[in-house]
Amino acid sequence: MKKYKTIKDIAKLAKVSSSTVSRVVNKKSGNYSKKTEEKILKLVNKYHYSPNLIAKSLKTKRTKTIGIIVPDITNVIFSQLYKAMTECARKRGYTVILGCSYYDNDKEEDEVDVMLNKLVDGMIFCGGFDELENIEKVNKLDIPMVIAERFNFNNNFPSVQIDNALAVEKSIDYLVRFGHRDISYISFSPKKHFSTKERCNGFVRGLKKNNINFNPEKLIIDESLRLNEIEGTSNLIKKMFKEGRNMPTAFVVLADVFAIGLFKGLKKMGFNIPKDISVVGFDDSIICEYLEPSLTTVNWQEKTMGTESMNLVIDIIEGKDIKNKNIVLPAKIIERESVGSPRKKNF
Repeated sequence: MKKYKTIKDIAKLAKVSSSTVSRVVNKKSGNYSKKTEEKILKLVNKYHYSPNLIAKSLKTKRTKTIGIIVPDITNVIFSQLYKAMTECARKRGYTVILGCSYYDNDKEEDEVDVMLNKLVDGMIFCGGFDELENIEKVNKLDIPMVIAERFNFNNNFPSVQIDNALAVEKSIDYLVRFGHRDISYISFSPKKHFSTKERCNGFVRGLKKNNINFNPEKLIIDESLRLNEIEGTSNLIKKMFKEGRNMPTAFVVLADVFAIGLFKGLKKMGFNIPKDISVVGFDDSIICEYLEPSLTTVNWQEKTMGTESMNLVIDIIEGKDIKNKNIVLPAKIIERESVGSPRKKNF
């Protein structure tokens, strides 16, 4: 049986005008009876009719759709950001399309092209490498967009960020208050990744601020950890131990997800957290409370970032007067159970 997908087909079957079908489908009042309404809705359901969004967008110049690109859909922090963005979009009458770049500029370009072909009203670039080609491509097309926690040269584009360096510096301050002075930092490579670079800078800056000599060996950079944070970090700790490397009294990690692997590796090597080694995370993701012990971490308000980013791009789309297009959110330490005072090392 033929599936009638156009408004004209439904109107012909219902023996009414196309404008009447439009009013019924869009729940607008009009000069039609309840019986006519029921007849139209029955046909709509029977023949799976839905309004042609592309045709509608040609008239309104809007699809009420926002494209969101993240670098890693398996990372819980991006899941939380996406959830906050989606909830905000829904409240304001928009839908979203999600794309993942997997830290690959070519894949990101593919996702951008898909979203442009779907005529999105705006886009949010969330995380990822520092390359600006795809961002500039969207900007040249005059499509509203926002950068969330990503490199933004001279604040040229609307953005929602955190002060990454200051956030990690606070972690060092916090550990020093407990008496720690032998601290290591674990990260994947900061190359082409501004926020990661800033967190590494915050580690060095925090040591200097607290009069702790910087030892390059304490800044542990391993690119194999990218997209392999848990198992990679666990293996890294085991390797350090087997090589006889000096273990610090405390670790700070790039993100909470690294802490899962760190906990696993340390416990396998017989270390107690925090009696032997303390750990500070970064993100305050949902996993923190379920680790044993629960993870002390940096909260940078990812839900607020998701909401602010979505509100900002929609406000730009709708032509609202915006006072601040470059928002910086504060970060704070969330105290739990993974940090304690250092005891004399016997390892």
